[in-house]
Amino acid sequence: MAFRKVFIMPRLVKQVPKYRKHPSTGQARVTINGRDYLLGPWQSRTSIREYDRLIAEYLASGRNPVFGIESEAYTVAMLVRDYLRHCRSYYGTGTTSEYHRESKPH
Repeated sequence: MAFRKVFIMPRLVKQVPKYRKHPSTGQARVTINGRDYLLGPWQSRTSIREYDRLIAEYLASGRNPVFGIESEAYTVAMLVRDYLRHCRSYYGTGTTSEYHRESKPH
């Protein structure tokens, strides 16, 4: 029985977070790194300006995964979570992947 290696390339995200409408409040919102930012009334000049400002700051940070979190609030648990996400995307999660092999107890 011959085994074939399957290489899965990580998905590269080059899109900016979307300007969306919050369903329950009717406000505009944007989600950056899993955190929602309410921007003001939907499609108002204020909310569009606030969206542009947040996106500019986010892009200027180099799409930093800790954008919007105060440095004191970034915990060791968050660091471990981010590292495991990186490992899953870099090594893959297949049964023969390095990530899968290292996560099993020896």
